Amino acid sequence: MQAILLVLQHFNWRKVSIIHESDMPYDLTMNLLRRMIRLDNMTLITTESFRNSAIDNLMNIKKKNGRIMVFFGNEHHARIVLCEAYTLNMVGPGYQWIIPGFYEPGWQNLRTTDCQPEIIWKALELTLTVSDVKREDDGIVTVSGQTYNQYLKRYTMWPTVSRFGTSLYHANAYDAVWAIALSLNASEDVLKNQTIPVKIGDDKVLRPLTLKDFTYFFNSEFHEVLLNSMKKTSFRGVSGHVSFTKSGNRQSNLLIHQFQDQIPKEYAVIKNDTVAIKVLGEIKWPNNVRVTDEPKPVKVFVYLNKKIIIVVFTLSVVGIAMALGFLFFNIAFRNHAHIKMSSPRLNNLITFGCILCYASAILFGLDGRYLTHTLATRICLIRVWAIFTGFTFAFAPMFAKTWRVHAIFTKMIPRQKQPLKDFHLITSVLLFWMIDVIILVIWTIINPFRLVEITFRNPKV
Repeated sequence: MQAILLVLQHFNWRKVSIIHESDMPYDLTMNLLRRMIRLDNMTLITTESFRNSAIDNLMNIKKKNGRIMVFFGNEHHARIVLCEAYTLNMVGPGYQWIIPGFYEPGWQNLRTTDCQPEIIWKALELTLTVSDVKREDDGIVTVSGQTYNQYLKRYTMWPTVSRFGTSLYHANAYDAVWAIALSLNASEDVLKNQTIPVKIGDDKVLRPLTLKDFTYFFNSEFHEVLLNSMKKTSFRGVSGHVSFTKSGNRQSNLLIHQFQDQIPKEYAVIKNDTVAIKVLGEIKWPNNVRVTDEPKPVKVFVYLNKKIIIVVFTLSVVGIAMALGFLFFNIAFRNHAHIKMSSPRLNNLITFGCILCYASAILFGLDGRYLTHTLATRICLIRVWAIFTGFTFAFAPMFAKTWRVHAIFTKMIPRQKQPLKDFHLITSVLLFWMIDVIILVIWTIINPFRLVEITFRNPKV
């Protein structure tokens, strides 16, 4: 578990999620890792355990935005997790998996789940594994007086190998026998300083203890001596340096591999004597982007499409030009009988409103590419006032003119009184506009316009 912690520290991953097979050995191992993570002030997002399906567990990790996942379990459960993680898009860019590296070769190709091996391999791409170093460096003479290659030659020539094949842990088993032998030898030296009463004839005498006095019945003296001797055992074996922790676990060198194009390539080694990572190879990241323990906010300015802006600007300018032309025509021929009958003053207000609406369309097309922060805030205020005022002046006069025609033809107003002159209609238009002004002033005072940053979560990140 120290190796997992070193990997997390090496890549500066401070937030991690754990998912493991629900079984006693893995439960105990993950409990130890949880304690180590918390002691290192890391954030444990969640710990999930499962038996047959991990889909709900993975969805919970995804919901909590977990990006760095540590898995512990056998090969079958590893295939389940990787298959379902692939289904949930929890592999590849933005995600990093760390799994055990002690599985038998070809475990990915076993068809014990609904997933095809091709899916497992895709999910495994760029996954990190941590495993024991199962061999000593070439050329180094071990405690047995032979190098690893010399030992391997003898091992492969053993008669049972041709019948049963080689074991993945043959070097560890060989060193385990050496560890027992060295521990027993060291115990012999300690035991001879202790005595045991023996009966010789009618007399009882004391003689030194030996290993021959060992029995399988509980004996506290033997237990302590053997345990202490094993803890102190340290030697160079064919599987690497062999020593043990206070809890009885072997302190072995560890290798970190990364699956690259379906090949587990060595990335680094963790030496048990230095407890540090020594980088051996190159690591790869999805899309060449380093995986982080949480999504990093990236500022992406969203602008209006330039083609749309050009089209709208062009149409707005054409509209303003036409409105100015109509305004000039309306003023120049205001005394003409037909123009005079159409209420030229109200027509001027309509034209003015249209010009403001067209101008507001141009203002709405101005974004951060063209404006400073201060100017953008002012433009926001101006374009709102422009569209409100323009809409009121464009439609209120038409409503007023329609009302006057309606009043005349329905004879609601006696003709001799002549009440609805342009002055009255213009006054009604200004009253409508004053309502807009009151609303806009209150809006501006209570909730003034300001620029804010809005963060959107990209589901693909």
